[in-house]
Amino acid sequence: MRRSSPPPSVFAGWRPGGIQLLMLGLLAVALIAAISFRWQVFVAGSKYYIILALVAMALIWMGRLSQRQPPQQ
Repeated sequence: MRRSSPPPSVFAGWRPGGIQLLMLGLLAVALIAAISFRWQVFVAGSKYYIILALVAMALIWMGRLSQRQPPQQ
């Protein structure tokens, strides 16, 4: 009986660590935006930090899923 292979990941062509690099890049852009658009705008509304944290967690989760290897039998 043949086992079907899992569907290819969205990030299958990326080199290992690519998701982490993307996440660091997004966080760097957010930090630069926070500095250039005045800290008061970002400090006043903590929802920006919550959204940023959720995006970072989603990127880490997707990166771990794309690097997971199927069990060998």
